[in-house]
Amino acid sequence: MCETYWTVPKRKKTLEEAKRKHPDRWRNRPIRKCSIEETVYLNPEKESQEKRRD
Repeated sequence: MCETYWTVPKRKKTLEEAKRKHPDRWRNRPIRKCSIEETVYLNPEKESQEKRRD
């Protein structure tokens, strides 16, 4: 199993703890999305434009 699967839960817990300790820094914003993306595109806009041309 990739180490990312172990890192993501730790990151979420760390962000939640930081928000609890310093709520003034968060300004009622939610924490970042802590999940693993299966597919990631470096230039999603460019890729979708290329598909339209075909």
